[in-house]
Amino acid sequence: MTGVGSNGGRTVRELNTEVTGTIEAPADHVWSYRLDFLNLPEYNADVRGIECTDQGGSDQVGATYRFDLVTGDRSTPVELRVTETVPGELVAIDMDGAIRARERFTVTPGPGGCHVAISLTMFIPDQFPASGDAALLAHGEAQIGAELECMGQLVGAPVGGGDRG
Repeated sequence: MTGVGSNGGRTVRELNTEVTGTIEAPADHVWSYRLDFLNLPEYNADVRGIECTDQGGSDQVGATYRFDLVTGDRSTPVELRVTETVPGELVAIDMDGAIRARERFTVTPGPGGCHVAISLTMFIPDQFPASGDAALLAHGEAQIGAELECMGQLVGAPVGGGDRG
C-alpha cells in the first residue's frame, strides 16, 4: 500500500505493511522486551553498536537510540525515537536513516499467549525511483517478519503467525 505525504516541503511516498503473529508469553512481558531497544540486536542481526542517547520520560517516550544498520557491505547510521507507549499494549517509534520509517508494535493478550503486530510505514523521498518501491516494501516486510519470529523464540514459544499483510 502506498500514499503520498510531505517531508519538510519535499514530497515522499508512503509504503505500508504489517506482520502479525502469536507468541506464547504474557503480553506485558513481550511489550517490556520490545520497549527496551538495547535488546534490538538480539532479534535483528543487522543492528550493530546500539546505544541509548536519551532515556526519555518515565513512560520512555522520547527515549533515543543510535545504531548502525548493516545490510550487505553497507552500514547506515540510524536514530530511533520512542514516540508513544501504552503499557502492555503499544510501542511506537520513528527511525531516521537512509529512509525515514515509523513502526507501531502492538500486543493483545489472548489464549495461550498474545497476538503481536508490527506495522511499518516507510517514507520514500522523491530521489528514490518508484520502480524500487516493491523491493523496498518486500525488504521492510521481511525485516519485521524476521524480528517477530526471532522475538517469539527469545521471549516465548511462537505458536503461529507470520501473517503478512
